[in-house]
Amino acid sequence: MFLKIKIEFIMVNKIVLTFILISSVGLSQSIVSKIQDLEKRVEKLEKDLLEKTDEISKLKKTNNLKSLWRSLNNSLIKEEVKSILGEPDNIHRMEYTTIWYYKYGNYNEGKVKFRTSDGVLREWIEPNFEGVK
Repeated sequence: MFLKIKIEFIMVNKIVLTFILISSVGLSQSIVSKIQDLEKRVEKLEKDLLEKTDEISKLKKTNNLKSLWRSLNNSLIKEEVKSILGEPDNIHRMEYTTIWYYKYGNYNEGKVKFRTSDGVLREWIEPNFEGVK
């Protein structure tokens, strides 16, 4: 009888251990699955954050550039324009007019025109601020 009880006890222990083992494997698979899902979500959130950061940076650059161009006026001389907009990318000198070109990407530029005689700003054409990169 003692042997029978001991065998039953061992069998019950095996069943309990098997159940615990199966439960823990299922649990660990569930945890692994949840971790993988969370890692995917974090990766997506990081990507979204980078995109938003790029958008914010572009907006700041665009707004700053726009405010610089909007600060121009017809009483400025070349050195003052240069201090506002920086060095021009290209300069075209003619008899009565000098044109400075500021490039923002392949097909986007602003133009600043000065009277050649005194170097005073005559007119300007702003770049397309939406196309600024």
